[in-house]
Amino acid sequence: MRKLIALVLCYAPWSLSLAACEKSDKGDIVTIQSPVKVNDQAIKAEVEAAKAKLETQKRALADESQEKLRQLDAKLDELRGKAATRSEQAKQATDSTLQELTQKRDEARAALERARGASREQWDALKDSASQAVARAEGAYNAALEKLKSD
Repeated sequence: MRKLIALVLCYAPWSLSLAACEKSDKGDIVTIQSPVKVNDQAIKAEVEAAKAKLETQKRALADESQEKLRQLDAKLDELRGKAATRSEQAKQATDSTLQELTQKRDEARAALERARGASREQWDALKDSASQAVARAEGAYNAALEKLKSD
């Protein structure tokens, strides 16, 4: 009867909580930590490490892109200053070009903000989208600069 009770006491909790039971040298029932809990802890640690890596990547992209956008803003201000000294017809052409550039810059900022708030599942697509938007804004600036030089 004692063996049956010990058996039930040992295996009933195991079947419900996945905890393993063993008998000690003194005949007492000892509960040891479940392998499932150990794996759960390891999984939680891996998830936390992945979250930290994602946040590091987001910060790196944000810092790099923000710096590029700051430089682009400075270049736009410089172009605006140069446009003020041009003829009226050249000013109009420059103004439309500057509006285009400002729009591209705003698109790049919006893409960067979306990437900052991205979930793990969205990160890859939005990261690439933000990088491409910044590159498009820089490319538009370079094209505008060439166009304005030729005018």
